[in-house]
Amino acid sequence: MIHSSKKRALMVIGVAALLLCGCRHVTRVKMAATIHAGNKAYVGSSVQEYSCRKSTHIMNDLDECRIRGEAVVVDVPGDGPVFLIFNYPGAHSHTAMVQEVLNRVSGGIPFDVTNKDLPESWPLSTDQMPMMVRFDNIKDPTSVQQVDPNHLQATFGRDVSDIRVMVEKTSAPVTFGRMERIIPWISNRGNPFHPGYSVAIPFTGTFIDDMSPYDFVWNDKK
Repeated sequence: MIHSSKKRALMVIGVAALLLCGCRHVTRVKMAATIHAGNKAYVGSSVQEYSCRKSTHIMNDLDECRIRGEAVVVDVPGDGPVFLIFNYPGAHSHTAMVQEVLNRVSGGIPFDVTNKDLPESWPLSTDQMPMMVRFDNIKDPTSVQQVDPNHLQATFGRDVSDIRVMVEKTSAPVTFGRMERIIPWISNRGNPFHPGYSVAIPFTGTFIDDMSPYDFVWNDKK
């Protein structure tokens, strides 16, 4: 029979080994958005995966996290698709964007390697929701417009009242392939928001200059 102190020592060694080995802890969630228009509710959802591990760099103790999945899309009749994308103003690097996505998606709960404090499901406030966008012309990526979740009527008219977003843990497959059906140009070579540029362009602080295909489809390799 193993003594309790030895059990504790083995547990500590096991946790340390897990962190030092660079193993990734995967959290998969389903994000569902509901937009209320008139007396109807329009719902869209996407399964997204977030995997993290402790940094192995001596000078950097930040978790190394990756994202896989697609933006949430809600089809509002008469107004076209509305997208909740992987984009937050001010995050001017891949690492900063990933961290900001995780901080928002977790609803303010610390998102770390184990995610032990995350509940089974939780709502997102409008301040925590992903950026919302729509297109004046769905075939023209440069017609993208940002949508304010606190003032939906300014974009859609008085019939659209509010939006609610729920996140829940899931084991369902990660969502892929939907964006290419809705906006086929998303898979074009280069950056469709900036013809002539590569996928990554210098940040200038303006809304459309921050846009890229990664905002709609993110597939960090494991």
